[in-house]
Amino acid sequence: AGRFHSTATTTDGKLFAWGDNASGQLGLGRVGGVSTTAAAVSIGGSLAASCSAHVATACINFAGELWVWGFGDACSPQRVSGVKLREVHVTSSLFCGVTLDGTVWTRSIGPPGAGAHLVYDGP
Repeated sequence: AGRFHSTATTTDGKLFAWGDNASGQLGLGRVGGVSTTAAAVSIGGSLAASCSAHVATACINFAGELWVWGFGDACSPQRVSGVKLREVHVTSSLFCGVTLDGTVWTRSIGPPGAGAHLVYDGP
């Protein structure tokens, strides 16, 4: 769960999000508001897992493709190219995961309030 939002992935691969959306962390295509009921997040394909922390969210589909959003920069899911993960985690400052071949992968997230953007700093 994030600081003020949560996500859940159903057994049939659908993603739902609820809570505060001040930074677009619900992935609903807009910033602001609060969702007190679970809202479906639209991402192509069935999802294997999702996680959230602070004001960012990430998920992976069964093909290992990574999708991220939040931090006021991306209020809709954005696919991260060049990486396939079998596991993903989010902290207040980075996305991290395990690639399909077992390598640890990390990407920093810009700090809140500093004109932050999601930052991908290479494999």
